Amino acid sequence: MSTEQGGSFCDPTSNRTSEVPPRNINLQEEDKDEDQKHDEMTASYSEISMDSLQSPSIDWLPPDIEDGLRRPDHLELRGMEPDYLEDLEGTITREGNMVLFVAEDLETKIKLSSPKVAEGPPFSASRSDTPCLYRQALTAPQLSPIDPHILNDLETEARRIASSVDTLTESLAGILRSISALTVDCVEIYRDAVCKTCDAVDSNIKAMYQLMAKCEELSKTMKPIYKLADDIKEVKRLLDTLESASSS
Repeated sequence: MSTEQGGSFCDPTSNRTSEVPPRNINLQEEDKDEDQKHDEMTASYSEISMDSLQSPSIDWLPPDIEDGLRRPDHLELRGMEPDYLEDLEGTITREGNMVLFVAEDLETKIKLSSPKVAEGPPFSASRSDTPCLYRQALTAPQLSPIDPHILNDLETEARRIASSVDTLTESLAGILRSISALTVDCVEIYRDAVCKTCDAVDSNIKAMYQLMAKCEELSKTMKPIYKLADDIKEVKRLLDTLESASSS
C-alpha cells in the first residue's frame, strides 16, 4: 500500500484509488497549528526576556545623585564567568554584553509548574506524544495472573466458616437451655421455700391462738380456787383470834 500527497492511496489488490479520511487531514492541520503556537509562544517569551534585560531610564532621579548612581546594567562584571548559563536547558545567544536565552519546551515546563493537578492524564492531539504514552503503558505495573482455583478456595473457606458458625450457634443454644433450666430450678426452690415458710408461720399463729384460748379457759377454771383461798384466809384469821383469846 502506498500513500500519495494528493490525499489518496492506491490499493494494489483492488486497483482502486480511495480518498484519505478527512480525520487524518484534520490531525495534520492541528499538529501544524500547535507547532505554530509553540513557535509564537517561544518568540513572545524571548521578547519578554529581551525587554527585561533592558534597563529603564533614570531621568526621574535628582541631579545630585544621578552622577554617582550606577545601574545594574552598567556594573563591571567582566571578572565573573557566566558558568551557570551552561547548565541551563535551552538556546543561549550572546550579542555583545547581551545574553539571550530561549528555553526548550517552555509550554511543558509551565504546565509542570502549575499548582493544579489533573485528575487524569492530559490528552494530547499531537502524534509525537504517542510513543511516550506507549512507553508509559509498557512500563506500567502488570497485574499478576488470576488463580483459576480461587473460587474453589473461597467456597471451601465459606463452607468452613458456615460450619463453624453452625457449631457455635448450637453450643450457644445448649448453654442457653442449661441456663434456662437452672433458672427454672432456682425459681421452683424459692417458691417451695416461700410456701413452706408461709405454712410454718400459719401453724405458729394457729398454735398461739390455741394457747391463748387455753389460758382463758384455765383462768375461768381457777375462779373457785380464788374463792377457796379467801375462805382459807378467813379461817386462819379466826384461829388467830381464838388463840389470842385463850391465852389471855
